[in-house]
Amino acid sequence: MQLTTTTDYGTKIICYLAQNKGMVSATILSSKLGIPMNYIFKVTKLLKSANLIQSIDGQKGGYALAKAANEITVLDITMATEKTMHLIHCLGDDKYCSSDEKKHCKIRLFYEELESIVYDKMSITIEDLMIKE
Repeated sequence: MQLTTTTDYGTKIICYLAQNKGMVSATILSSKLGIPMNYIFKVTKLLKSANLIQSIDGQKGGYALAKAANEITVLDITMATEKTMHLIHCLGDDKYCSSDEKKHCKIRLFYEELESIVYDKMSITIEDLMIKE
């Protein structure tokens, strides 16, 4: 499993906003984080749709966290920026299984357990993540 650049940028944006209270412009985010401006707009749109950040238009506008850093997890960001978080197709919403043995498939059970571990680990808050840095 490899997370996309969008998730990487989303996490960086959230962490930067958590460190810099108040509104931060797209220009500042782009220059400080080294993220192209068009990507800033793409990622902030996703984060805003997930209610992780808020934005204000205009000259004094910008972006700020919509919640406290201790209320936002890496999992929240990832769920906002990735199309799916499932490790394999059979764990997805459509529950597709090529062997049609959903309840007894040892492979599925293994990946369910692994996915649960990943979700638990990604449930770290941005506040706690920043303390670890």
